[in-house]
Amino acid sequence: MSKPDFANGVRVILSGTTTWAQLTPTSGPNQFSEKFQVDLTLDDKSAEEIKSLGVENFLNIKDPEGEAKYDSLTVRVKTNKAPPVYDRNKKVFDDYINNGSVMRIAAIVKSWEYMGKKGLTCYFNQGVVLEAAERQEGDGGGIDDALFNDMPLSKSPKITQTVAEDGLPF
Repeated sequence: MSKPDFANGVRVILSGTTTWAQLTPTSGPNQFSEKFQVDLTLDDKSAEEIKSLGVENFLNIKDPEGEAKYDSLTVRVKTNKAPPVYDRNKKVFDDYINNGSVMRIAAIVKSWEYMGKKGLTCYFNQGVVLEAAERQEGDGGGIDDALFNDMPLSKSPKITQTVAEDGLPF
């Protein structure tokens, strides 16, 4: 088998579970990176594919201390423009992709070099949402009654504010 040519890009099909997906016009790009991206925790077959290329240590997302951020091999797949995302029926998927959704993604693993640094990036080409997870953080509207279960009713707490000599409230 010949050595993969990462300078020209190596095409891979990856499947896994999503975290922090921002891939559709509805979600918009990530506010910090300004890219459309997803952290994809790879299924066993996809993890083996990345390992067979010898790039798992380069693509596995790391925390600030340089340790693996997730318990399983997880790669960040990104692109500058909103990529085509479909549902299982080949219809355009333009909704939020919640944490825990399952996707299959066509991507390119490509090397880069900038200002004396080198690395590999996994670029998103297109994807399909295989299983859309329900939103876990709440319904996003109204008061969640479970928040108040087993809480005795009382008067609203009195809020006092002290003002420093300079007139600032801190």
